[in-house]
Amino acid sequence: MKKYSENRVLAGTVCALCALISVFGLGGWKLKGQYDKTVALFTQGDGDGSRYCMEAYLDRASEYAMELSEESRQYLSDEEQAARVEEAAMELSAENGPVSGRYEIYRSLTRSVERLYSDLQAAGKQDEAAIALAYGDYLSVGDLIKRDAYPEKAEAYNKTAGAFPANLISGLWGVGQLETFGR
Repeated sequence: MKKYSENRVLAGTVCALCALISVFGLGGWKLKGQYDKTVALFTQGDGDGSRYCMEAYLDRASEYAMELSEESRQYLSDEEQAARVEEAAMELSAENGPVSGRYEIYRSLTRSVERLYSDLQAAGKQDEAAIALAYGDYLSVGDLIKRDAYPEKAEAYNKTAGAFPANLISGLWGVGQLETFGR
């Protein structure tokens, strides 16, 4: 009978098992941690409070779009576009689930807001104080979304998660690609 120290098959098996545990276990744990930190940045911001996070910006975008829609009803006879804005704004504010999908809802809302504002311009009402304020506020939220740290961090996470062996591990740990909000 061979000694354990001379058993090459056992040694190779133990070595392979340790490699699998380190890659799939420790690597997955690290990937999950990076995913969780990035999602926390989306929902809680970078420590300045939840007022300065992507989720709060999306909520504000929804509010300002609703204000613009409500104000536009005074000036436009066709309320169809205002109703589209309200529908998209309610969909965005109701979506409190995962990050994925929120960007498409936001983009849809932005397209609806732009169409509504074009209608207001055609009616010559873009300079009304409440209209100008609501539209300007909506645009400023868009600027905050573009400058937020989340898209950059999500892009870095996606690069890591898309590389080998993380692309295999991510499914096992229940983490996938994150929305980068247009980056």
